[in-house]
Amino acid sequence: MSGFSAGWLDLREPADATARDAALAAALSCHLPHDGTLQVVDLGCGTGANLRWLAPRLGRRQRWLLLDDDPTLLGELPRRLATWAAIDDAPGAASDPAVNRDPKEPEVHAAWRRMDLAAGELPVADAHLVTASALADLVSRDWLAALAAACDAARGGQGAAVMLALCYDGRLALHPHHPLDARLRDAVNRHQHRDKGFGPALGPTAAAGAGALFAAHGFRVMQARSDWRLGADTESMQHELLRGWHRAATEQVGGGAWLDEWLHWRLSRVATPDGGVRVGHVDLLALPRR
Repeated sequence: MSGFSAGWLDLREPADATARDAALAAALSCHLPHDGTLQVVDLGCGTGANLRWLAPRLGRRQRWLLLDDDPTLLGELPRRLATWAAIDDAPGAASDPAVNRDPKEPEVHAAWRRMDLAAGELPVADAHLVTASALADLVSRDWLAALAAACDAARGGQGAAVMLALCYDGRLALHPHHPLDARLRDAVNRHQHRDKGFGPALGPTAAAGAGALFAAHGFRVMQARSDWRLGADTESMQHELLRGWHRAATEQVGGGAWLDEWLHWRLSRVATPDGGVRVGHVDLLALPRR
């Protein structure tokens, strides 16, 4: 499924961290058991950004299993997690069986495995928490329904909590306005429903679809907006984002001079005082009924 470069993930990690909803993370922390070690499964882990953001907010002993199908991204994990763990306020993280040596910080164990998430049974049976970032809009309804059922059955039927962060919801606001913005947004959103390796993708309907699927299993579902708000300090990210939208729209509609006109104009406005982009995302937390 992947196709996302480490460079792009680096560009978006600060924007993701700023956008994510801390109140949902706090609600999750209150729900999870405070004794023993939390078992966490991270689906589509990339270079570990989800762990870096969420682990400090859980604040107790944790054992993470990070799964991705991209060997290049998985190869980045040892160095990136070691660098993160060396920061003064970050809990330690290392590949099993090593643990953080600082007794003042919660222990965070991390192991990773290459896995095609679209093929076979996901290893969530023993998880207290199943989490993913920027994944839900790439998967199909059938895949997400299977995940909801697996999380409901986890831990002998007690269920696993689920946090799906940064689900794209189709809202794009670009400044200053251009007459072709709406046409571009429509093409991009239609492209989002294409098969990303899991069947027809939920795209902008991911958060609503996921909420309904988990609620059908009795989960208590909470959602909060987690929009990117990109200004002049995110120039490199905006350039990559705009070019990515141009590629997606070109694939969807077969190209056209209007797309090149739109991209050229947009790129010329990125560094201007009134330039900016807001991208709609939703964070979703589903807590098992038991």
